[in-house]
Amino acid sequence: MKIFLDTSRVEEMKRWSHIIDGVTTNPSILQKEGGNIEEICELMNPLPVSVESGGDFYTEAMDLWEWLHPLNENLAIKVPFLKPNGQDNLLVIDSLIKEGLTINCTAVFNFNQVMLATKLGCRYISLFVGRIDDEGGDAEDIVRDCCDLVSISSFSDRNKPDQELILGSIRSPKDFDRYAKAIYDGLGFSIITVPPEVLQKMIQHKYAQETSKQFENDYVPVVTLKGLKDTQKALEIPHPLAGD
Repeated sequence: MKIFLDTSRVEEMKRWSHIIDGVTTNPSILQKEGGNIEEICELMNPLPVSVESGGDFYTEAMDLWEWLHPLNENLAIKVPFLKPNGQDNLLVIDSLIKEGLTINCTAVFNFNQVMLATKLGCRYISLFVGRIDDEGGDAEDIVRDCCDLVSISSFSDRNKPDQELILGSIRSPKDFDRYAKAIYDGLGFSIITVPPEVLQKMIQHKYAQETSKQFENDYVPVVTLKGLKDTQKALEIPHPLAGD
């Protein structure tokens, strides 16, 4: 399983660079957090970065690709499954893929939409599990089914063997736990995209910190341990780094 960071803040990408496998953005994130798209693409290269198209989806996607792909070899252009008027973007996505663009089909909400995006050959399919939960859907079952679907490379002769499902709209560590387990229950290993704030909460645990403090208080430096036959006696020796 991979972790993508859902942000446009460069400082967060640097903070979590040893953990993350890529970055996802969208117009709302960019409006809220700011950031320089060129800098993001250059910083993360060769890790994948997803940048979203809007307006005239085809023209904007082509412009984004020509502008940013030279800066990041694994750039993906996000195109929503549906347009604001309710019509689909399938023909647009198909045309972009034929032009050689790497597409992340985003704002996907059910098995049928995942199936169609998979058949088109999208590199990534972004399933908004948090919003599925918001409307009372069973996101975990959908995730299991969609992981199975995307992992079957023989589903279509146009299907790329490296297609991956991205689980988005994660709001808490508990969400991450649930969907990570759902992924492993399915056949395929997918991607979870996580806001920095959720990732920060995932590393925290009261008793982990208390245990670390206990061990640190009882720790005896190597320079003191050397030559001792009984480590308990080390507690009677002043710490070599302690002040006067």
